[in-house]
Amino acid sequence: MSATRQMRRHQERMARKGKLVTATPAKFTGERLVSVAFIYEGETHHGFKSHAELRASIGDPSPYKTVRHYEEEGFWTSAGRFLDRESALPIAVAAGQVSPRFGGRELLSSDIRW
Repeated sequence: MSATRQMRRHQERMARKGKLVTATPAKFTGERLVSVAFIYEGETHHGFKSHAELRASIGDPSPYKTVRHYEEEGFWTSAGRFLDRESALPIAVAAGQVSPRFGGRELLSSDIRW
């Protein structure tokens, strides 16, 4: 069964239970998530597999704190695009990097099968 069909069946089951499912797969185009990324002072930084490692690489004194002053956190794709956490989810599902059953919260770097 295709990932898209699995996702639709899962969404239907969850809808019957009254639960929201957010991971709607995109058509797989070959694009994958290749690293975490964020925008800081108008510049996009990327190149690591965790946001904490990336924050440490630019000299953040507290890279593991939950309160951040970054404009936006997300992911970098194989097509050279920055995607926020929400926009990255369908790409990750279509590429098989996240289960089609993923949903209910924002995408984290630890959720991705790199």
